[in-house]
Amino acid sequence: MILENRTLLGKDPGVPNSLPFKEKVLEHIENERRKNLLQQSSKSESASVKSKKQEVKVSFSKQFDLVVRKADVIVEVLDARDPLGTRSLEAENAVLAAGKKLIILLNKIDLIPRDALRQWLEYFRKWYTTMPFKANTQEKSNRLGNVRGKIPFSNGISSKEGLGVDGLKVLLGNVRRHNGGHLVVGVVGLPNTGKSAVINTLVCRKVATSGCVPGLTRECQVYKIDNKFKIIDSPGVVLSKSIDQCELVLRNCTKPENIENPEPAVNSILSWCPKRQIMIRYAISDYASTTDFLCKLAQRMGKLRKGGIPDVKSAARVLLNDWISGKLAHYTLPPESSAPIAEPIRPAIIALEDVDLPLPELDEAIFKKLPRAKTDNDFCPVAIVNSSEPFNADLEAGWTSVSGILVSDEEETDLADTTTDDEGDDDDEAIDNMDFESAESGDDESFETMETN
Repeated sequence: MILENRTLLGKDPGVPNSLPFKEKVLEHIENERRKNLLQQSSKSESASVKSKKQEVKVSFSKQFDLVVRKADVIVEVLDARDPLGTRSLEAENAVLAAGKKLIILLNKIDLIPRDALRQWLEYFRKWYTTMPFKANTQEKSNRLGNVRGKIPFSNGISSKEGLGVDGLKVLLGNVRRHNGGHLVVGVVGLPNTGKSAVINTLVCRKVATSGCVPGLTRECQVYKIDNKFKIIDSPGVVLSKSIDQCELVLRNCTKPENIENPEPAVNSILSWCPKRQIMIRYAISDYASTTDFLCKLAQRMGKLRKGGIPDVKSAARVLLNDWISGKLAHYTLPPESSAPIAEPIRPAIIALEDVDLPLPELDEAIFKKLPRAKTDNDFCPVAIVNSSEPFNADLEAGWTSVSGILVSDEEETDLADTTTDDEGDDDDEAIDNMDFESAESGDDESFETMETN
C-alpha cells in the first residue's frame, strides 16, 4: 500500500514556473535549508564541547588533588602584575586543609616597578612565605644559562635571564633539610602564570613546555632533580563557577581568539589605562568610545573587511594580546591594609623563622638587577577593581580547564615524560615509582643552602 501511495504521489514537482516571485521563493527555501543545517551542526558541536569539558573537569580535578596529596610543599605561582587576579583562595585552602606547606611565588617581577614589587611582598608576607621570581625564558637551547649581572631596561621588560632563583633554591633547600633530606614540590597556578617556566629555571634545563599561550601543560608531569627531590608540574586550572570569559582573558587564562565578543574586555582595559598612553602606543588620534577606538586601531593596522569596513574583532584581539603579553605594560597595587579580604586566611604553614632564610639580602640582590622605569609612561598603573579579586568558589564545584586552554591534536608537546593516566591508582603509582628521565640541573649545590651575592 505504501508503494502504491508513492507511485501515486510521484516525484516532487518542485516550484511551478508559473508561480509569481519564483526566484524569491527558491531563495527563501534555500535559506531555510541552510539555517536548519547550521542549527543541527551547532547543536552537535555544543553537545560535543559540553561532553569534552565534563571529561576535562574530572581529569583536572583529579590531577590537582593528586598534586596536593603527593607534594610536601605547594608553590602557587602568581603573575606579579595582578597577583590577586591570578590567585585562588580555594586552592590555598585546599592545600592548607591537607596540612601541606604553601609558598607564594610572585613571577614576572620584571614587568612591574620596584616599588610595586615591594608593596606586594609586604602584603603577602603578612600571611605566607612569599618569594619574588622572574623565570628564564630563553628558547634557543635546552640548556638554560644562569647568567648573573645587571639586566638592561627595555620598555619595562628585562632580558631573558632568571631572577630570584637563588632565593627560591635557598628556601627549598632548607625546607628539604628540615624534611629529612627528601622533598616533593608541587607547582600550581592559573594558566600562563609561568609554572613550567619556573621549573625550567630551577633545573637550568628546558624540561617543561612553556610559552605565552595558556594551557601548554596538559597533565601532571614529574621531574626528578635527584633521588630525594622531585618537582610536579600541573595544568593551569581555575574554579568553574560562573567565570566570565572576558574576565578570563584579562587574567591571561585563555586566548583572546577563544572569546566570542572581546569588546567588553577591551572596554575594561581602556577604562584602566590613561588615554594618552593608549594614543601614543598605537599612534591613533583621540577616540570617543571603545567602538571608535577599535575602528581607528583596525584602520591603523590595516585590518579591514570587504568594502573597507574595520574588523573590530581583529583589532580587539590585537589589544588583548598586547595586554597579556606585557607589550602594553600594566600592574596593580595591593589594597589598603584596612580593606577587607575575601575571606580569612590561615597563618602560613612555613614560617620564616623555621628556615635559615636571609630574606633582606635576597630581596636586595633582586632589586639591584630589576630594570628601573625611566618615566611614568613606561608602566600603566591599574587600580584594584572587581576583576582583580582572587578566584573563590565552592570547592564542590570542582576544578576545570578554562575554555580553550587545551592544545589541539595537531599541536605536539616537547615532553615525553608524563606520569598521569586516566586512573587515579595509576597516577599514584607513576609518581611513586618515578619511571621517567631525570631532569638533573647539573649543579650539585642547586638546592642546598647558598650564600647570597
